[in-house]
Amino acid sequence: MNEGNNPNRGGNPNWIKGGPSPNPGGKPRKLVEIERMLDEEFRDVASTRENYQVLRRLALEGAQTEMVTPNGAPYTKTTFHPAYMEQLFNRLYGPIREVPVDLTDATDEFLAELRARVKPS
Repeated sequence: MNEGNNPNRGGNPNWIKGGPSPNPGGKPRKLVEIERMLDEEFRDVASTRENYQVLRRLALEGAQTEMVTPNGAPYTKTTFHPAYMEQLFNRLYGPIREVPVDLTDATDEFLAELRARVKPS
């Protein structure tokens, strides 16, 4: 039997027909609680500033790892990940968007001028 057609199926007792939804926004209660916790713990100016400082340091100075050579001599290995720089730029300037350009009905003169201007010197 289709669950939607079952007359014995109990509905939400808090739901009043025609009234406001007991679950506004359609988000599960636990998800709302988790988002509230994230807002309180991490989404304030001090935490955001700290996160940007860590991201900037990783992007500009790299991630440093203490290593040991086969001879037993310690050294520091610095690894730069382009993803850190990309994320920093995306946060600061927004992601790069490609502008759709349609040159199908452009004249040959216009295309020649465009090529001359875009051509690196």
